[in-house]
Amino acid sequence: EGVCEFHIFDMGDYEPKVPKELKRAYYHRWGLKAQEQDGDPMNALGGQTHYSLQDTIKLLGHDNLDVIGIFKIDCERCEWTTYQDWLGKGIPLLHQIQVEVHDA
Repeated sequence: EGVCEFHIFDMGDYEPKVPKELKRAYYHRWGLKAQEQDGDPMNALGGQTHYSLQDTIKLLGHDNLDVIGIFKIDCERCEWTTYQDWLGKGIPLLHQIQVEVHDA
């Protein structure tokens, strides 16, 4: 049995749609914000919870990892404010990065 985990982040209420057969699939109802956006996770981002990638990694207990195998992101334009954080200090090596780009 493998050790791969899938972490799904979305503001919508899609958790019931995650197949139960995916034993290591975890749904989180929060978004991604840039590391430099300080303050409360419920800051001026529409009243919805947002964490930086570094904070997300810590919250998941993955801050001791050396590598994250696949980092796939489709965050409806947050890619433009967060991309520099993906290779930042305190972030495990992202072996593969898959990005859906919006408003390019």
